[in-house]
Amino acid sequence: MSVLILLLLLRSVSTEVPSTSQNSLEPEKSWLLSLVERKLSSPNQQIRISNINASWTSVDLITVADRQGIWLKLSNAKLDWNFLALLTGYLSVNYLNVERIEVLRRPLSDISIKKSKTQGFSSLLNLPIAINIASFHVSQILFSKELFGVTSVISFDGNITLANGMLDFASNMKRLDGPKGNLNLFIGYSKKKQYLSLDLELSESTNGIGVNIMKIKNRPPVNFLLKGKGDLDNLDIDLLMKTPKNSALYGKFSLRSANKGRAFSIVMKGPIGNLILEDYYLFFGSDSSLNANGLIATDNSIQLHQLFFEEKSINAPTLIKNGITSLQIAMSGFYKDKVLNIATLDLTVAKNLKMKVSGHLPFVGNGLDLKANGFISLALVNQFFVGRNTQLSGILMTDASIVGSLADPHLNGSFSLANGQFVDPATNLNLIKVMFSGYLDKEQIIIQPLMADSINGGSINLAGSISINVKQGFPANLILNLNHAHYNDGNTFAAIVHGQITLTGPLIHNPIIAGDVLIEKAEINMSGVINSATMIEVHHKHLTLPIARTFEWACMRARKIAVSKQPSSYFVPRFNVQIRAPSRFFVRGYGLDVELGGQIHISGLVTDINPIGNFNVLRGRLDIMNQRLTLNEAQITLTGDMNPDLHFVARTENDGISLSLLISGTPDNISFNFQSQPELPQSEILSRLIFKRSVNELSPVQVALLVDTIAELTGVTNRSLVGKLVLGLGFDNFGIASDRLGNTVLQAGRYIRDNIYLGVESGSSGNRKGTINLDINSNLKFKGGISTNADSNFGIFYEKDY
Repeated sequence: MSVLILLLLLRSVSTEVPSTSQNSLEPEKSWLLSLVERKLSSPNQQIRISNINASWTSVDLITVADRQGIWLKLSNAKLDWNFLALLTGYLSVNYLNVERIEVLRRPLSDISIKKSKTQGFSSLLNLPIAINIASFHVSQILFSKELFGVTSVISFDGNITLANGMLDFASNMKRLDGPKGNLNLFIGYSKKKQYLSLDLELSESTNGIGVNIMKIKNRPPVNFLLKGKGDLDNLDIDLLMKTPKNSALYGKFSLRSANKGRAFSIVMKGPIGNLILEDYYLFFGSDSSLNANGLIATDNSIQLHQLFFEEKSINAPTLIKNGITSLQIAMSGFYKDKVLNIATLDLTVAKNLKMKVSGHLPFVGNGLDLKANGFISLALVNQFFVGRNTQLSGILMTDASIVGSLADPHLNGSFSLANGQFVDPATNLNLIKVMFSGYLDKEQIIIQPLMADSINGGSINLAGSISINVKQGFPANLILNLNHAHYNDGNTFAAIVHGQITLTGPLIHNPIIAGDVLIEKAEINMSGVINSATMIEVHHKHLTLPIARTFEWACMRARKIAVSKQPSSYFVPRFNVQIRAPSRFFVRGYGLDVELGGQIHISGLVTDINPIGNFNVLRGRLDIMNQRLTLNEAQITLTGDMNPDLHFVARTENDGISLSLLISGTPDNISFNFQSQPELPQSEILSRLIFKRSVNELSPVQVALLVDTIAELTGVTNRSLVGKLVLGLGFDNFGIASDRLGNTVLQAGRYIRDNIYLGVESGSSGNRKGTINLDINSNLKFKGGISTNADSNFGIFYEKDY
């Protein structure tokens, strides 16, 4: 509209501009149009006007372009106006009709224009002429999706009167495409009387323009009212906003006369989050309240005497689960010349955060000087681990300051933590008694060591520094010491480790993880019984919020949590780690009892790990149905995904036939294969391994046991028939074997006390035998036996594990 007004003003001036030819209007129009375009344009904003008629009552096209090109088009403007009234300083337009306005995108900022102190509403009231547009109509205004988040077409009808420091503006806008929407706006203002009248009413369906501008979550239907009138020394403006499934938002803005300015107050209650950017919506709910009061001084500075914000029902489920249910902010200070001076700012987030802040915050230039102290509960961090249920607990105390500028801040201060805990169910890592202290030194976070105990035994400590320099990729220099630390994954693997690991280099540009780790003792149990317990299925009713959080923390529903195997694109470290285990690396389960030793060097990126080396057998055996086989080969290697690859071979001979049992795979996916020379069926090989005879010579009981053993080894069942008999009959031990003559022997036993074991044997030949084992102490044992054939034996034995 400003383009059209300037055209009309210059049209009145054009009668005084001489031309070279009284009969040639085109040079005069070209001169005027060029003048208008120059007046309205700047180095970064170019105005172009096309095809204005001789009577100055229509314009075909007006475009506005910036450095990227045209962003605004105005097509087919027509007006009916009083040309002679301009001579008296009065612009009178009966009607102004525009067929189409297209807003193609957001314009680039015009850095060549310096803002004037008089620019804005005051300069509008001080125009040198009076303006009256009785009717202003735009048939279509098209907005691109970039502007409001949704493509939209609206119509506009309005009128405006601007004269003698008074403004009357009324308009109606309707949406023509998609969801229905209607906006009515009236503004009345008198500079002389200091009087304001405001009436805004917005009504929209789902996904309307207004909710997209305000970025209200889920873009619901909305009714929005903003209404008030009165002297600026006694003004009240009321706000009402309604959306489905939410309580209404009420608000009031008030101005009152005061010494050296006007006192203001703001009161709001309800879902204030609807007026907040969607990125911060999770901190708001349906029960928010805001109270603020202060002074708008005559020098245009704003003094904030008090601001209090409270949220009693935070929306984010993850925050709620971690006890973060409310938020409070209390603040006082003043704002002047783009500097916020904070006298006091108290931030409280439930019982998880309390921080006091004071100082100066300039939004432009240097002078930043803020001080903050308080505490933060590490439970606030848990929301970032929602996918794997990692839990942190403990209170982090802070005392920090920030100086410099917003563009180049410098941090200083200290922090400390005592008696924290870290639990990661996905890796079964549980660290307790976590404590550390450190300080901030400009760009460096210095850790003076972090110490923690493993819940299973041993400890770790971490020391070093991390830079917050983004351009350098957050360079780090950290040293982790493992002090006889115990670890188990809760399923198949347990270890005690000692050594040192370092993390150096920029964290987001292939940092290096290096070190030397000694495995003092380790065990892979392929039956998956390391530190695990069977949990009964319990359905909990009437859970309180704290109890529900506890159950989730303990991962009662699922022991193992799926973790993405794709590493973060921001953290792709390179390995250079030596892992040594000279001995005491055991593999057990499925009858295996193997000790290995060796070393492995791990190198390469985490996305392409290259392990070199292996762990080889020192000693080992394989027991199947009371038959003991010596392992001839045993080896553990690591593959690219760091999952141990197991390979075991046991060989023996029976009746001139070479028999082999091969065990291979990973701890969670073991396979058993039987081989012979000459080649025999799998069942025949197993029969000769266990009973030392052909399957055709087995008794029915032995055949049943053979089938059951095959089923157990091949994974058909995880509990053998013998194991079920042991549980069903109450025995601690139950087995079926063969004596040296090939006769079937039944064996059973039970502990009658912790250190006394009674056993019986009954063979198919009719011979029976009773045995007793008495543990006198951990090394000294008494053993004896009596049989029906008068064969008795007794003895005292000294035993010691190597």
